[in-house]
Amino acid sequence: MLPEIHLGPLTLQTFGICFAAAFIAAGALIWRRFEELGKPVDWAYEMAFAGLLGGLIGARLDFIVENYSDVKGDLLGNLFSGSGLVWYGGAIGGAIGVLLWAWWRKYLTLTLLDVAAPALALGYAIGRCGCQLSGDGDYGKAWNGPWAHDLRWCSGNGWRNL
Repeated sequence: MLPEIHLGPLTLQTFGICFAAAFIAAGALIWRRFEELGKPVDWAYEMAFAGLLGGLIGARLDFIVENYSDVKGDLLGNLFSGSGLVWYGGAIGGAIGVLLWAWWRKYLTLTLLDVAAPALALGYAIGRCGCQLSGDGDYGKAWNGPWAHDLRWCSGNGWRNL
């Protein structure tokens, strides 16, 4: 885990770095695809920004709804806090944002799905790396089930139990 990177007086959050990298990489992939399709390449970052904006709004609203009893005392503070981004809300909000952008650009076609799917997968993969780096708790719960002891790793000197 490496939740923070310290560069002198500056502290960078690794999740935030990966979050930004995910949208930049997704935008670059969309740019490439729009270029292949003969569409304006500046649409790529418009589309990525629409997904970002919709995703952030959806993730925060989902967090507020799911945790209302805990956050109702400070709704505004929790709405703008740096934690509590719920993936499902982000996916739904991001999809709505991209669909609204596509409607505005008159590009609401099935090709949009072909353009968006690989970029979404790439962004999700980079974002998950950020979760792991920051120690976000995505490791799952320890389990002592019947096949849990069969997990092994290779040390170079043969297989060993974990």
